[in-house]
Amino acid sequence: MRVTGSTSRSVDLSWSPPYSGNSRLLKYLLTYEEDDNKEEG
Repeated sequence: MRVTGSTSRSVDLSWSPPYSGNSRLLKYLLTYEEDDNKEEG
């Protein structure tokens, strides 16, 4: 997964789906977590 664009309120992501075993994928679930310890600079 990589970030392909961002604004102050959104992020655009891109990824290559994994091998599905020839099964139909019904959905992807994306979760996020804020990093309170991020240092700026």
